[in-house]
Order: sequence, then C-alpha cells, then structure tokens
Amino acid sequence: MKKLFLGSLLAVCALLMTSCLDGGSNERSGVGYGVIGYSETFKPVIKTGGVPFYAVEVANAFNKTEIEINDCCVFYYTLNSDIPENSSESLAANGYYTVSVTQYADIPKGYANSFVDDTATIIQNEMTTMSIDMSNTGILTDKNINMLFLSTIHENYFKDQKQELRLSYNRDQEPETVNGDKVYNLFLRVIKTEGDKSISSTQQLINAFDMNRFIQDFQYKEEQDSKKSLKYRINFANSFTKDSTQINWKASDIMTYTFPKEEE
Repeated sequence: MKKLFLGSLLAVCALLMTSCLDGGSNERSGVGYGVIGYSETFKPVIKTGGVPFYAVEVANAFNKTEIEINDCCVFYYTLNSDIPENSSESLAANGYYTVSVTQYADIPKGYANSFVDDTATIIQNEMTTMSIDMSNTGILTDKNINMLFLSTIHENYFKDQKQELRLSYNRDQEPETVNGDKVYNLFLRVIKTEGDKSISSTQQLINAFDMNRFIQDFQYKEEQDSKKSLKYRINFANSFTKDSTQINWKASDIMTYTFPKEEE
C-alpha cells in the first residue's frame, strides 16, 4: 500500500461504517470507492461510477507520482454544491464535481483469473474468511471499468500481516440454478505471505478485482438467452476440518451485474 499524505487503509475502512453526512446548506460528506482516471479535460479524477470527482489533494498526489491512473482507492470527501466550481455550467463544461478529500487510501488491485486452484486442497499458508461484507462489496462500472470492490472479514489476523487474495473462476462452467436464477461461481483464496504470529485479531480487508474478463466470458452467452444481467456469487474458504485436510466452503449472497445499454 502506498504511503500517502491522506491516510491509511485501516483508518478509511473505519469510515465505511459512517453514513453520508449533511453539512447544512448544499454540502454533504461521505465515503466512496473509486478508480483514478482522466476527465474529458485530461485532469486526474476519481471515477465513481457516476459523475467523477476532482480533488486538488488527489491531483497534487498524482502530480507527485504518489498515485497513478487505474489506481483503486477508498476515500472520504466533502461536496459543496454552492461553490462556483459545482454550478451547472461548470459541471457541463468540466464533466466532474469538485470535492475536498480529507482521507484517501490505495486499495490492492488484482484480476479475476480464469484458472481455478484445486478447491479440494488447502493451499500452504491459506487463511479462512469469516464472511464477505456485502454492504461494502460491489462492482464499480464506468465506461471500460468494471472493478469489483470486495470487503472481507478474517479471524486470526496476525500483527503486520501481508496476504495475497486470489479471485478465480472456470470459464467453461455452466451456471448453477439457485432459486430459479442462473448463477456463475467465483472462488476466493487468501494466502498469508508474512506476519508476526504472536498477536492476532479480527480484521477487515478491502481489495479490488478487475472483472472485465469475467464479464466478457459470460455476457454474450447470457444475452443470447435474452438476459439483461449476469448473476454471480463468490465462494470462500470459511473453515478447515480439524485435521486440516478439507475446506468447508461458503457462498456469498448473489450479486447482479447489469449489462450497459448500447450507445445509440
């Protein structure tokens, strides 16, 4: 994780439990996920899945090469609709809102891989996942961006621990019928790479995964079946048997990706 002037991932994660706040007048504050990109006027902005955000704090970090295009982030922002930069004229000209970002953290990014590890075998140093925090999990979609922000909860998390998260799927799979819906399965594996075993706790992790390949592999098939969306879920290793020879898998709630409408 990059050492940014705006804060740590742990600190900003705590803010995910905070609702958007009304600061009076036309000002509001909140927490969001984003992907760094360029605006139509080639300024560095945070792509949010809606109107992008421009923040001078983030632009300064970008100019210092502390952050880069396609970086994923979680951030705390304040948006004041009364300032001239956010007038309807400015919004039409610039294509973004101007906000103040007081906390920002880089989120580790990976890809949904079409190679699946043996789901019957425990990987060396594999960790279990207590649960997936569905309230803070979902795909951010913006033009060519389909980024899954995944929030997971883990027990026995060691001091100064580092880990690798792998998200994979079988591209040849047939969807599984769940309550009448066709659902595609992905598998999450968490591998501990280092950490002090003397102290452990329960920890929330946030990771981002590029889902473009996963969506491309199944969108055409679903559209041929007259579907306008793709349903999927993430299976995770919830526990191991006492002899550490088998994995007890658990599935997340079913999520839905709606196919974007073709531009006319």
